Amino acid sequence: MYCPKCQKDLPADSTFCPYCGNEKLTEKAEPAGETAADETTAPAAETAAPEAAAPAAPKKSGKGVVIGILCVLVVLAAIAAAFAIGSYVSRGDDVPEQSKATADTAVTDEPVDADLFPDEYTAAYPDGFDYASVKLSEYVTLGKYKGVSVTLTTSSEITDADVQAYIDEMMAYYATEQDVTDRPAALGDTVVIDFVGTVDGVAFSGGTADDQSLTLGAGGYIDGFEDGIVGMNIGETKTIDVTFPESYQNADLAGKPAKFAITLDSIKETVAPEYNDTFVREELEYDTKAEFEAEVKELLKEYREEEILAEKQDGVFTIAVDNATVTGYPEGVVEDYMYQQIDYVKSYATMYGMTYSDFTEQVMGMSAAAYEAEVRASAEAAVKQEMVLYAIAQAENLSGSEDERKAAEDYYLTYYGAEDIASLCTSIGVTEDYFNNMIDFSVIYTAVMDFLTENATFTGAK
Repeated sequence: MYCPKCQKDLPADSTFCPYCGNEKLTEKAEPAGETAADETTAPAAETAAPEAAAPAAPKKSGKGVVIGILCVLVVLAAIAAAFAIGSYVSRGDDVPEQSKATADTAVTDEPVDADLFPDEYTAAYPDGFDYASVKLSEYVTLGKYKGVSVTLTTSSEITDADVQAYIDEMMAYYATEQDVTDRPAALGDTVVIDFVGTVDGVAFSGGTADDQSLTLGAGGYIDGFEDGIVGMNIGETKTIDVTFPESYQNADLAGKPAKFAITLDSIKETVAPEYNDTFVREELEYDTKAEFEAEVKELLKEYREEEILAEKQDGVFTIAVDNATVTGYPEGVVEDYMYQQIDYVKSYATMYGMTYSDFTEQVMGMSAAAYEAEVRASAEAAVKQEMVLYAIAQAENLSGSEDERKAAEDYYLTYYGAEDIASLCTSIGVTEDYFNNMIDFSVIYTAVMDFLTENATFTGAK
């Protein structure tokens, strides 16, 4: 698994990120294929909640989850979106020819802009920065953070619709794909096609693909393309007319009419089992649907309580950060955050045989200098959040107890099945000093969030 929030690789069975507490994990981003299928085709099983197969107590994020305020620029999402649409048939992002280079292509990057982040940068704090070791009043001035009011939007009520949505996700988990041979393709089907695209009778680069899989109705292709496949039979070849959007990134194709000769190779449909007492008893080990649904409701209540707590914490902390004034940053901290983000993007550029500058320009739609300006702004925001957190802890003498620290350590040891801190750090690829700083931060984070929520008022959804 992979955490897009702090950009860490995690064990395959992870349900949350132990570095930052993020529970919205993804599969590790891989180089996309030649067309849009990777973006548009997702097996139903992958859409189900991890716990859907057998409701149980939700996995908690541990005693004191690390806040994980790293540079969150959604760069991973931007990269994945760009390289998931290699075909010009897709939504309109023009993937540069360089992206087709192999991973071992030689790359030389000689930026002409002297303001670019230095290639030879060495992290000033490889084990993380210890905010407790500095006088934070020299860098940040706190505003109001106690007695604030937050309006909540998350309701604690669990409705029948909530239960049904959970059941629908669970049934999608148990759904299977079955070959269709006795009818034409329909919306919702997953089809495999070959196609050749032409403009003014001439085939264009990126407009041809074989064995392309897509889900009809998922919306991954230009208008009219998927609709043209609906109603086709296996083995049939059909030419459809489409028009590239005026806003299409490739100016040579923008606004132009095109023809696609499409051959339908296969059709699959997703079939979910019938939800009844027999299914519940055989697959989920509950006697009846009613018993299972009662358990689901209790489970959803626990989830909802966690959601409400997260909304409370986010609300009070956002106010505390907004009311604080930054007068400076500890030397090297912002740059360390920038390095983590930029180095990650450079690795993607290398993977696709591109220079870093060309990658930001052609894939991310901005110059390297403009991109790095955004990275710096994000890094400064992240450091401000961390300074505010520790400044509040210092102002209120919040440090957490040794028992809480030990509990946090034990949690991670248990989660990773490690016998001791040394082996745990080896398994997740961090130093022991980094791990200790992470645990300290976790305990401080919990103490500050508890303090802020206990000293705030909440209105809104019940």
